[in-house]
Amino acid sequence: MEKNPAVLAFENDRLAQTISLAKVQLEQAKRDNEGNRAELISLKQEMRENSTHSVSNLWNSQNFEDFVELSQYANPVLQKVTDYERVANRIAVLEKVISSPYFARIDFKFDDEEDFEKIYIGRFSLRSADTNEAFVYDWRAPIASMFYRFATGAAFYDAPAGRITGEIGLKRQYEIQNGKLEYFFDADIQIIDEFLRKLLSQNTSPKMRTIVETIQKEQDIVIRDMENDLMMVQGVAGSGKTSIALHRAAYLMYQGLSSALAANNIIIISPNALFEQYISNVLPDLGEARVASVIFDEMLAAILKNKRIQTKNQFLERLITNSRYQNVMRDSIEFKTSPQFLALLERFMDDLPHRGIEFEDLYYGERRVVSKEALREKVLSGRKTTPLGLRLEQLADFAFGLAREYYREYANQSEYVRIKKEIQKFTEIDVRQLYGKLFHDEAYFYQLAQNIPLPNGIAEILKFTRENLYSDTLYYDDAVALAFLRLKLYGANTY
Repeated sequence: MEKNPAVLAFENDRLAQTISLAKVQLEQAKRDNEGNRAELISLKQEMRENSTHSVSNLWNSQNFEDFVELSQYANPVLQKVTDYERVANRIAVLEKVISSPYFARIDFKFDDEEDFEKIYIGRFSLRSADTNEAFVYDWRAPIASMFYRFATGAAFYDAPAGRITGEIGLKRQYEIQNGKLEYFFDADIQIIDEFLRKLLSQNTSPKMRTIVETIQKEQDIVIRDMENDLMMVQGVAGSGKTSIALHRAAYLMYQGLSSALAANNIIIISPNALFEQYISNVLPDLGEARVASVIFDEMLAAILKNKRIQTKNQFLERLITNSRYQNVMRDSIEFKTSPQFLALLERFMDDLPHRGIEFEDLYYGERRVVSKEALREKVLSGRKTTPLGLRLEQLADFAFGLAREYYREYANQSEYVRIKKEIQKFTEIDVRQLYGKLFHDEAYFYQLAQNIPLPNGIAEILKFTRENLYSDTLYYDDAVALAFLRLKLYGANTY
């Protein structure tokens, strides 16, 4: 620790000021939410007393005015709930600030100024409500990037107004626990072995910790990248890929304060339940709401509405232990996760309304309701941005409407039931059956694959897949392909 008593006294005094400010804001936030809570209770009571209509009586055109009246009471309640949750989140942040308000400081002199400004960096920002002075900068703020990217000397950061240049005169790191300054040190680089060892020795939890104190320059560049819409982070086991991905999510949400990006725009797909639990605390510890998290195998089952799906672990176990099918299993999954197979599936989906769906003329008794050509044309002329499965559902509604007209005229119940079943035959798609058709009709498969490079063992892959599709349990590599087809057909509202 720094032995200069004056420096130590300054740092302790600065810490006390910061914590004092956070405590004042915490007490104010608690008072605000007591007011929000009281107002929320009052609004709910007012809605019950003044709205004389039950919800069950509102869903018809005669009661539209009653519905509008109820909405006028409900909207303020919803707004107050939003206010309460926002302040509650601020309370949680301030409690963490009081325990450990910052972990680093840089002294930065802007090019057009003579004095160095002390920039304290923490997990969360803290400003004076009276003067708007920044006591602590959020680690995701543009100015904080210099802590991760530069040693002392010339430095810069990119602000919304443009690039800001200057000089770093000091870099200091702190360990603060329960509001007490444990130690600090000055370093020309962002992290030294002693500090890292102490942090690692404290990390005995089975859950992943935040790494904001130890982010390296290359990691910071990945976390703050705003130029690429799609990013893939690769690295050996233990290199920090997951931590960087989660901190990037927190950074993007921070940047999204002025845009549409929020927790409900982000999903984390985990390989298993243990991993999901391991990472569960990172985003909340960074002050962000929990985002949707799903396990990949469970997501497959939900998309396909099928619980009898081989898991990845089961697939790998069979791959290792089954010497008879080892080579073809490896070739199969390599092919089915390749760009070539993706291109083939895309062609298959494009061709589906032309030759893959067996439209039929619809008859009600002896009278033709609509021709199969007209049905096919209605699907083909639909909006291309609407998934094919949804266009088929719209076609079913159209055809049912025509059938109802004949039913009202002839009132033949059995004929009406029959024509409904006929419509369902070509508007309701069994994705597994559809996928099977691709592998059972080899001539069609090779026609679709024209000019697409195929692996040498494609014949064995086709045979292996046909055998698997007769099994009660859907194989892992086929489940992924089926999920793709299902999403292409019907889109996804859940995720």
